[in-house]
Amino acid sequence: MVRVLHVPLPLSRRGNTLVGVASELGRCQLAAGDDVGVIVSDNRDVHLDGLDNLAVDYTLHCPREWFTRTERLRDDAAGRLDRRRRHTGDLYLPAIAAAADWRPDLLLLYEGLSTATTVPAWRRALPDARIVLYMHSPLARGYGRAELVRSLSDADVVVFVSDFLRSRFLERVPALAGVSVVVENGVDQTLFHPGEVAGDDADAPADAPADAGPGADTRGDQAPQDPFDLLFVGQMAPHKGPHLLLEAMAVATRLTDVPLRATLVGSSAYDAGDRLTGYEQSLRSLAASADLDVEFVPFVPKDELADRYRRASVSCVPSVFDEPFGLVAAEAMACGTALVASRRGGLPEVGGDAARYVDPEDSASFGALLAELAGDPDQVASMAAAGLTRSARFTWERAARRISEVVGLG
Repeated sequence: MVRVLHVPLPLSRRGNTLVGVASELGRCQLAAGDDVGVIVSDNRDVHLDGLDNLAVDYTLHCPREWFTRTERLRDDAAGRLDRRRRHTGDLYLPAIAAAADWRPDLLLLYEGLSTATTVPAWRRALPDARIVLYMHSPLARGYGRAELVRSLSDADVVVFVSDFLRSRFLERVPALAGVSVVVENGVDQTLFHPGEVAGDDADAPADAPADAGPGADTRGDQAPQDPFDLLFVGQMAPHKGPHLLLEAMAVATRLTDVPLRATLVGSSAYDAGDRLTGYEQSLRSLAASADLDVEFVPFVPKDELADRYRRASVSCVPSVFDEPFGLVAAEAMACGTALVASRRGGLPEVGGDAARYVDPEDSASFGALLAELAGDPDQVASMAAAGLTRSARFTWERAARRISEVVGLG
């Protein structure tokens, strides 16, 4: 039995992507017979079922729960001068103490908030553990090359969720090529699959094939004037591009007679109870001014999210920034939903040849593609089938096994 400890970012909230990763990997590790723990903040609503939740007080050295720009700049300057980053270093002290008491064999340390620079402190507290720096996002600009090499010499492996992320990392620190590996994210395929949509039995078309059972994809048989359903899932923030989807939708409505309908699922900070930000209010204004048929849905649990994917004709991931991986793209494909995504970051690694790609900031071409797909149900069905086949490679079981293998515990 291996004792595995996950350390997501301090002060993470329920719904945060990295908390979800820890939960999914932890589930697989438990099934393999491991003892699994996770460090959580004692003032957040995070509890991972089945795992040993070690609650720590991250506000002990960070009472505001965030650092000022001046504090971040001081930390960056300290790092470049070969000194300890005081603010980041102190923030992690309660977690390091809890980990030392728990004594893991394997530590998964999720990068963010200059976490990489704390690796030497984790090594001192856990001299016999395998330490993995788990990269789900690009390195911050505040790191210096020498600081990274010095800090990560105490890590056993640096794991990246895409070749894109690994390549960007090695552009900055080629000396660490020997300890860097790619382990793709997974999808819970017991939840995300092309099954029957909940509550849809009564709405099944009268001419549906008699043998169409759970998992049968009849979206390609829609009547021409049925709405073509677009779906966005993710954080409601400009870098995720939901406004660009609405702009493209407005273009598409002028190019096709097929009625378009969009559902935007998500909140600004992973909580359905959050007040609308100015950006979220602007999305509603944009939809109203363009007379678009749009439903805005706050953050939802995963089982409901899977149904949202299944109801959609196309799932759109119009990210403006370089997505490190694109988990929602993999989830959509696993549900048998066609994928349209930005050709940025790790998204092409997820979608492969199954997806269609756009420049999300080119609303004319983006809109033209949506109009094309709305009028071509056979192409949409072909994309959905190809995506479903491709999604089989993305499982958390596979990711958990691969992590164990690369640290020599598999």
